[in-house]
Amino acid sequence: IQTEYAPITNVNNTEYIIQNNSNNTSPEKQPYNITEILPFLWLAGVAVMTVYTLSAYIRTARFLKDSEHSTENIYICRNINTPFVFGISKPRIYLPEGISHEDTVHILAHERVHILRHDSLAKLLGTVVITVHWFNPAVWIAFKLMTEDMEISCDEQAIKEYTIPERKA
Repeated sequence: IQTEYAPITNVNNTEYIIQNNSNNTSPEKQPYNITEILPFLWLAGVAVMTVYTLSAYIRTARFLKDSEHSTENIYICRNINTPFVFGISKPRIYLPEGISHEDTVHILAHERVHILRHDSLAKLLGTVVITVHWFNPAVWIAFKLMTEDMEISCDEQAIKEYTIPERKA
């Protein structure tokens, strides 16, 4: 679109108006600019991530309701394959059924380190960051690496006081 300035003849030739030199006589509907759409796409992604995260939390909490209380904050669950900590204000350790006593001791040492370090809170904050920056692959990679580092660090802390044979076990 080319524009030129044409003087208004009845006002001392000092003011100008913009005239459109295009050949179109009817106004056309302009396509959406991508910068107008992006905020809505981002917000839709945040909404999807929020709904997914909350529903996963609720499903897990319901699933764990049938767990049997063992001691302290330790629960035995028949339908899980791996131990984990669940909860932030009152974290609980959930163990799969049928673990040997020796394995239970090592697993509890590891899971208690997670609780002492407030790893559940760190993961929650990481999830909030992922929810806001869902479009950024670097954030997803950083969260995965953070989780892996957390696990390795807890293993190292848990076996720190063990003897060499206990560490091998």
